[in-house]
Amino acid sequence: MKFKRIASIALSATLAFSILSQSSLAYIINEERKEEYLASGVHRANIERFTSEGWQNLNVLTIDATSGMNEIKAMFNTEGVSHRSNVKDMVSVSGAVAGVNGDYFNYQPHPSTLGVIVNDGKLISSAQEGKNNLPVFYQSSAGDSHVGYITQSVDILNQLTGAKYHVSGYNKAYGGYKYLSLLTRDWGKKSFGAKAANMTEILVVNGVVADIRTNGEPFDIPQDGYVLSQNDSPLASLTLGTPLELQVTSNVDHNGLKFAMGGGSIILKDGVAMQTNIVNKGRHPRTGIGVTQDGSKIVIITVDGRNGYAGLTQKEFGELFKSFGCYNAMNLDGGGSTTMVKKTKAMDSAEIINKPSGGTPRAVVSGVGVFSNDNPGAAARIELELDTDKAFPGVPVGYSIKAYDASNNPVRVDANAVSASATNGASCAGGSFIGASQGVSQITVTYQGASDTKNIEVYSEPVELRSSTEKINAKPGDKFTIKDIIGLDNQGRSAKIPTSNINFSIWGKVGAMSGNVFTASNNIGYGYITMGYKNTYKNIPVTIGFNTKPLLDFESLDNIKASSFPADKVAASLKISKDAKQGSGAVELNYDFSKLDDSRAAYISFKKAPVLEGKPKRLGIWVKGDAKGAMLKATIKDSEGFAEQITFTEKINFSDYRYLEAEIPDNEAYPYTLLNIYIGSSNNSAMVKSKILVDVIDLLYEHKFENAIDNSSVLADSQKGFLAKARGGEYLVVTGYDANQDKNFAGTKTAIINKMNKVDTGITLNNYDSVLKKAVSKNLLKNGNVFSTSATTNAFILNLNTSKRSLRLSDAKEWSYITGSLKNITQKNVVVTMTSPVFGKGGFTDKKEAELLHAKLKELADMGKNVYVVAGSNEASVKVLDKVRYINVFNKPIKTKADLVKRSYVQFTFNPNASAYTIANY
Repeated sequence: MKFKRIASIALSATLAFSILSQSSLAYIINEERKEEYLASGVHRANIERFTSEGWQNLNVLTIDATSGMNEIKAMFNTEGVSHRSNVKDMVSVSGAVAGVNGDYFNYQPHPSTLGVIVNDGKLISSAQEGKNNLPVFYQSSAGDSHVGYITQSVDILNQLTGAKYHVSGYNKAYGGYKYLSLLTRDWGKKSFGAKAANMTEILVVNGVVADIRTNGEPFDIPQDGYVLSQNDSPLASLTLGTPLELQVTSNVDHNGLKFAMGGGSIILKDGVAMQTNIVNKGRHPRTGIGVTQDGSKIVIITVDGRNGYAGLTQKEFGELFKSFGCYNAMNLDGGGSTTMVKKTKAMDSAEIINKPSGGTPRAVVSGVGVFSNDNPGAAARIELELDTDKAFPGVPVGYSIKAYDASNNPVRVDANAVSASATNGASCAGGSFIGASQGVSQITVTYQGASDTKNIEVYSEPVELRSSTEKINAKPGDKFTIKDIIGLDNQGRSAKIPTSNINFSIWGKVGAMSGNVFTASNNIGYGYITMGYKNTYKNIPVTIGFNTKPLLDFESLDNIKASSFPADKVAASLKISKDAKQGSGAVELNYDFSKLDDSRAAYISFKKAPVLEGKPKRLGIWVKGDAKGAMLKATIKDSEGFAEQITFTEKINFSDYRYLEAEIPDNEAYPYTLLNIYIGSSNNSAMVKSKILVDVIDLLYEHKFENAIDNSSVLADSQKGFLAKARGGEYLVVTGYDANQDKNFAGTKTAIINKMNKVDTGITLNNYDSVLKKAVSKNLLKNGNVFSTSATTNAFILNLNTSKRSLRLSDAKEWSYITGSLKNITQKNVVVTMTSPVFGKGGFTDKKEAELLHAKLKELADMGKNVYVVAGSNEASVKVLDKVRYINVFNKPIKTKADLVKRSYVQFTFNPNASAYTIANY
């Protein structure tokens, strides 16, 4: 797959946000693309955008409608349109090279689409009538595509009497069966049968009434006929042998259509974004289909949401189609239905390529499939894909190739016929590159005469190891997977190290390792997991066992209330049940999820939020489940007002009482409070009316053990240490300061003033008061959670607003500067200040935003800049990552004299030819 990093739009804040105000589309901060061909003339782009409204994940199919080799068709379950299936299965069975979910549909009384479906002139499902008529994307047999409305009337003519019977639903079902339905073999194998009190069904074969049943068994629907079905139907007067004529009148003859699929709303008409029918307000996952003005391209787009992605409004969706060259477009079913799948002729199995909001693809009634009639030829070009382009000597880097013929059809690759070579002493074998020595190596892969080359930078040996698992608090028998391991070389440059290259060992009787999976022992105690690579080691502290403290018991409803989301579609209620695990009562949460298959929840909300005292590691709860598959979570809020969801279980698959635990994240802003406990679902699982019981909530605290000696390998930073100011040099200090608190403690403000007056520039992370400003005679700056820039002779200072633990949420225009002007600075040293850290405890709530900021700062470091990020925290620390130095200084309010010793600062020396820093306490 071709991978491109797209540079962010370098705009001033004023210009950037004027663009935002003139368009409903969010301002794009950063964009990355992956592009590939799924067949000749079928192009896919995966676009991840970071915008002023959050993250967007787009998948865009562009189909050449002029080649004659591609076509789009409706897909549905092979058993018929009354049987739902997920898009992956539809694509697998149909032979499509790609597919998305199709029209909106009803669940009851039987699954059926809202709109029209036509394949190759065959009517599969009729349009709705009158004011209920919805838009359609349709393509004529000549190949021209349209977005508009198809009005149909379906009737049955009694050829003996001339009587007409109006068919309300062609392969559709309506509540109460009071409207006449016509069911063909495309509906399924069986008709409705006796679904209502006075149900009449007429079997028609070759245009003649062959059988009549009232409240009888369902008919087998024939291939050469249909079944008419209705409750209290006038059809009951028909007799066997009566000739009937099926009449379909329409403004667009379905016999002349190659394809038609109904949708919810026209979102782009003649180049203008609009909303015509079904309007789903807010930002949600979306699926849609559009066509360019000249008809040469059909565009199909999915937009993810609700799972870390922001989704789009319908108007934004229309604007998006316009940005991809469409003139007309229509949205299909979205939300939890939004799914895109690919299965090229070079693939053995279908692959979901978007991120469905429910985690798995929803079963839907219809889909839109993209089909290719071209057969792949010989490989004409290949694309080399690397797992990473950074590595350490001896650490394998996986590689693979994709091959395409001269028409861009994907070609199956025979791995045995692939050859590879590398420079700088590196080797290639078994699909892996292995570097030998520091420097840039070129890897060249050849297949059937086609080749591709990529560069891999090999660092010096790692001197420090890190893992996403920094500490383990476990109960006996718990399992933890150690993953995301990186190494740092002596310059702080990072690269991944596979767990297969790591030696794991245990210190203390805390458990055992199997590969990279740790299983806790039954011994209450303290120890380490040691990760080792060559002569570099990292210890992960492990504690086994918890001290349990009861938080509350549910003996009454005094401090709790029921709530639900969305309130108009989900019902929730509470009562006290005598079926208690402990004590005399448990709270019974009754919920009704039967009316909605999108995100929904029922809450036990606290009127006065209980305080989780101290620093608990887990929240324990007794739950009697209903085995309906919903998830159980809780919402907690820290002392700075930031809320987080914690998970007890992703699926309630039990019906007895179980003790469940949820991990409480490490934080800087203790104590937490408990806002609610809730049951929820984001897809078509748990579409039921049911109840669960909740009884007793506990706080679990880790045992305190005396720390063993931690001999982890640590990068020795050559810049850390005092450096005297030379000619043309300067001192710069960044310090924590609290104008309201520090003045209450004798000597604190004096110490800060004295330090500021001994350096050239001082920066306080919080606002300073007039007393400090008057007392400091040197250059005095502040962060104060206000975006600003300034410069000294040798340093550029960027103060960022992180008041909401996010640049985007705090002040989005900061990103405009970072992605635009920052790379043009001339100073050698860059000091970035913020009141909260980027990573770790108290860090950015959006981890992907934190990674993006790091990537932009790494770009500066790769340009030869010294980059220092100084952040307020509750402890002083330094971590180097990719040559960027993350320095935390204590910047929390001074509440006690014990806090005074924590107040710290970082002092920089910026000389013309050297830079250094030290961290100290006042």
